[in-house]
Amino acid sequence: MSTLQLGLNQVLCTSTAPNHPDWHYQDKGWEDCCKPGASTTGGLTLTVDAPTVEMTERKLTTPFGEVSMSETVEPIALQSLAEVPREVASQFDYIDEGDESYDMRLFELNGSWYDAHEFQATEHNAGWGSGSETFSNDGWAGYQPDSAFSATVIRFDEDSDYVHVGLASW
Repeated sequence: MSTLQLGLNQVLCTSTAPNHPDWHYQDKGWEDCCKPGASTTGGLTLTVDAPTVEMTERKLTTPFGEVSMSETVEPIALQSLAEVPREVASQFDYIDEGDESYDMRLFELNGSWYDAHEFQATEHNAGWGSGSETFSNDGWAGYQPDSAFSATVIRFDEDSDYVHVGLASW
């Protein structure tokens, strides 16, 4: 088990700068935006034990160079919008609250939530030289860039209500 700190640290800011918000979340860099001398009050920290997801490490050799892969050992269950906590659901406000809210599409990995429907499909002939065939040749169904040098990749399990997740960096 690892300790997961949830972002519930909301504080009242006494800055008098124009158009400055009254409230900040401590985990959103409130110290950087408050003018010098401003103070804060309040705050709540909630710490819970969260299971650590076991990952394996390996290297992929590609025409573009070597890719480091960390991938989940066990698949992660997909959840619907209707099943996730309200704080999490607010991150996915683009999902229709009708029938679509019951689609199994959301998953959590190490405290971050993802929507499997937002991943770019990996195809051999993407047509624009994306290099996504590297992931598709390795069995990954989709990828989502995290930076210019990393991506999160997913592979649906035999039971489509689960995904294997990989973290790729090059």
